[in-house]
Order: sequence, then C-alpha cells, then structure tokens
Amino acid sequence: MTAVIKKGVGLVVVLFLLWFLFTDPNGAAGMVREIGTAIWDLLSRLFDALSRFLNGLFA
Repeated sequence: MTAVIKKGVGLVVVLFLLWFLFTDPNGAAGMVREIGTAIWDLLSRLFDALSRFLNGLFA
C-alpha cells in the first residue's frame, strides 16, 4: 500500500512541475538558476572550510 502512495505522490509532484514549467517557463528557469547558485555557493563554502581544516590540521 505504501508503494502505491509513494508512486502517486511522485506522479503528482512530476505533474505539478511539468504544469509549472509550461505555464511559467521564466519563473521555472529563475527558480532552477537560484537553486543551482545556492548549491554551488554551499559546495564552495564546504570545500573552503574543508581546505582550511586540513591546512590547520597538517600545517
């Protein structure tokens, strides 16, 4: 039963994203750009922190 619910929720989410993409492509593109920028910023911070930690540990 839970597998059916998970598939149903997944289908609803995919349909909503497709509807959002077709009704507001500029908004969808902006949202994807902002999410990508945020992920890149977080990964850059993580790498910088890891680099500083390893330099402090081995220097």
